[in-house]
Amino acid sequence: MRAAWPFAGTGVIVGSLAPLFVGQFARAVNPIHRFAAGMWIGTLFVLVVAGSNTVLRQTDDKIERGTIAADLINAFSPLALGSFLFLAASGVWTAWNALTKGAGRRGLSSREHHLRPAPCAPRPASPH
Repeated sequence: MRAAWPFAGTGVIVGSLAPLFVGQFARAVNPIHRFAAGMWIGTLFVLVVAGSNTVLRQTDDKIERGTIAADLINAFSPLALGSFLFLAASGVWTAWNALTKGAGRRGLSSREHHLRPAPCAPRPASPH
């Protein structure tokens, strides 16, 4: 069962990056953004949950606890930082794309167009 995890991880990565393999970068931005967000939050979660447990159980000496905590943070920081850089870059790309090609230039998108209230026509006078 343990041997299946690398294959599952590879499948998740390759599946989310599949549009890149056929030259469709614009379709790959959102999967990259979600993957980077998961990696960033995941590393922080592991650092807090597993790291705090490790630090608290290793020793009672506060100075040694600080050293262990610093080692854990240094071990996870490059992965979290790299994930955050991808997260920020894909977020900026998506926002820029929306501003230049999305609703900012065309007005309301077709999805939002039906939500706009129709102009009110004057009511005909009653015959009474």
